[in-house]
Amino acid sequence: MTVPYWFNEKLIDTDAKAFGVYLALLRSRFTHGWWDKEVRPSPPIVDDVRLEIQKFLTGRDILEASEAVRDFMKLLNEYEYEKLFLDKSFLDEIEIKYYEKFRRACYRYFKREAINEEIRDYILGYFLKM
Repeated sequence: MTVPYWFNEKLIDTDAKAFGVYLALLRSRFTHGWWDKEVRPSPPIVDDVRLEIQKFLTGRDILEASEAVRDFMKLLNEYEYEKLFLDKSFLDEIEIKYYEKFRRACYRYFKREAINEEIRDYILGYFLKM
C-alpha cells in the first residue's frame, strides 16, 4: 500500500502544519470505527485538534497548523470517509512515510520553551512526579 494520492506534501511543509496534521491523523485513527456514532466526524476532530494546538503553538503557527488540519480533514472526509470505519491502513502509510517529519515537528513543539506558558508549570510538575 502507498500513501493516498490525495495526500499533498504541502499539507506538512512546515513544522506547524506537520504538527497539526499529525495530531489530526492520530485523532482520526483512534476515533473512527464501528463504535463511533458521529456521522461526519470532521468538525469535532478539527475543533479538538485546534484546542490541542493552542496549548503548544503560538502566533502564526497556530493559524498555519489549524488551516492544515482543516484541509487534511476535508480531504480525508472527501476521499476516505467510508474507509475510516473499516480499514485505516492508509493512515499508517502516511505516518510511516512522513514519520521523521512528524517526529521532528513534535519534538520542536514539545520543548519546554515552546509550550504555552499557561500550562508549562502543570506539564513540568506532571513529569517531575513520574
